[in-house]
Amino acid sequence: MQSQTETLYRNYCDKAFVAEHLSQLKTYLFVGSTSIYIVLAKPDTRELAAFSTIELTAHSNQLSLSALKQVLVGLPYDISQSEQVFIYLLQPKYTLVPEALFVAEKASALYHILHSPEKFHTVQHARTPFGILLYAAHDIQMGTLRLALPGAEIMHSMQCMLPALSKQQATSGKLQLVLHEHYMDVLCFDKQALRYCNRFPFESDTDIIYFVLAISEALRLNQEKLEICLSGSVTSTSPLLPLMRKYIPSVVFMKRPDGYSYPAAFRELQDQQYVPFLTPLLCE
Repeated sequence: MQSQTETLYRNYCDKAFVAEHLSQLKTYLFVGSTSIYIVLAKPDTRELAAFSTIELTAHSNQLSLSALKQVLVGLPYDISQSEQVFIYLLQPKYTLVPEALFVAEKASALYHILHSPEKFHTVQHARTPFGILLYAAHDIQMGTLRLALPGAEIMHSMQCMLPALSKQQATSGKLQLVLHEHYMDVLCFDKQALRYCNRFPFESDTDIIYFVLAISEALRLNQEKLEICLSGSVTSTSPLLPLMRKYIPSVVFMKRPDGYSYPAAFRELQDQQYVPFLTPLLCE
């Protein structure tokens, strides 16, 4: 594997539109372990302006304030000049607790029923339409993000992904798979009611198949009509696709939402590659 010695940027944007409207655009910044994804959009007019990916040379929670600022300076636009910045944490583990059972003072104890305590992490909680979301945020990373982007709202990615994907669910019994570099989110909705939600680390494509088949069996989904909707870090040429189709009758990619205008540069991407990062727009 080739070692990465410098930060790698991929930018897909309408440079003229961004330059003219930056102060009216909202920034949605997703922070993963070694990657950052950025969407610039004008939600009121349903216009997408840019999508950028940044591959880091170190774990994001190890970035100093100066290092993070240097990473952001490498973008072809200054997100600090946008109208508003929203930051979504991709990596932290999470737990959903029914609202009726949640007590704020016991948030840490509830979270640690399933997840081991980690140094320099503080358990946060947030309300979603499907219960209280508990997650452990890295203290130093949170401080660095607040200093680098003052006024930005910081939250967990599932706070937008859950309600957005529930609206996109066309039929009951379909499994939604959102693939990231080393883990995946698996969701299942029944008429916009959340039936299943979990995050799994994986090392190989066979791990993904194993988890999908085990979950579908546990949920008693019809194996002859099982449909998987894929998005995230997967393309039409991925070796995962033929392997998955050996065991699953229907495997489809998530389509980008209708009603939005997209820069011509987005044609270089497949819809499913950036759709998970548009979920904040679907919650507007």
